[in-house]
Amino acid sequence: MLREYKPFEAANRERTGWKKPFVRKIARQSVVRGSKIPGRLAALVGARVALAPIVMSAPSIGGRVKNGFTIPLGGNVTLYGCENGAGLPVLAASLGRDPVDHNLTEAFARLNAEEGLILVDWRQQLLLTGVEADGNIRVWQP
Repeated sequence: MLREYKPFEAANRERTGWKKPFVRKIARQSVVRGSKIPGRLAALVGARVALAPIVMSAPSIGGRVKNGFTIPLGGNVTLYGCENGAGLPVLAASLGRDPVDHNLTEAFARLNAEEGLILVDWRQQLLLTGVEADGNIRVWQP
């Protein structure tokens, strides 16, 4: 899908936005299976589970994501997602202003080693697929 995104972005990205949106049609599957997943992931990254993300509906707050959670990693870096009956179909990262990137790198290394998770960076159009024995991160780009 990243191969499709690159030419789409070139044709549709404008200085302040987009001519039209890129719709990602993804058949959702659990990226992590089992129960009590947020607690398990938080323990892997040395953090605690916090409240679900807030859904914003300008100009007010619409509520919290159903079955959602956040895992603050510190340094303005947060993992967030939601559970369903089969597992965890969504896990994402949010980087705030001046994030401590190392916190996400460390979390990725642990989650990749224990759960086999990869990280898709749509904005930079790359995949972090794993960590080498020497600590370097394997990257794939279209």
